[in-house]
Amino acid sequence: MLKACAQFVISLLTYICNQSLSTGIFPSCLKYSVVKTIFKIGNKNDLSDCIHISLLMSLSKIFEKLISTRIFQHLIDNNILVDEQYGFRINFSTVQTTHKLLNL
Repeated sequence: MLKACAQFVISLLTYICNQSLSTGIFPSCLKYSVVKTIFKIGNKNDLSDCIHISLLMSLSKIFEKLISTRIFQHLIDNNILVDEQYGFRINFSTVQTTHKLLNL
């Protein structure tokens, strides 16, 4: 639904995101989630046989992606990551890690 009305709310969302980033305050109304319990195989009364999933609001997910992108860009721009960091970088794979380890 947010995608459908994006053109009407984009300026407001941009303002809210920028305010949050500049003040360092995440809106408390976006800190809520609905926790769903999903039972795996086994006894439904045994908590070790289930997993819990938090369902977040769409706007919270947008904030998360925005902040993640900005933090990662800061790490790249300021050359903070070492060359051996492969875990979550674009164009760095486990194949490259393995190759580097085997050819030291």
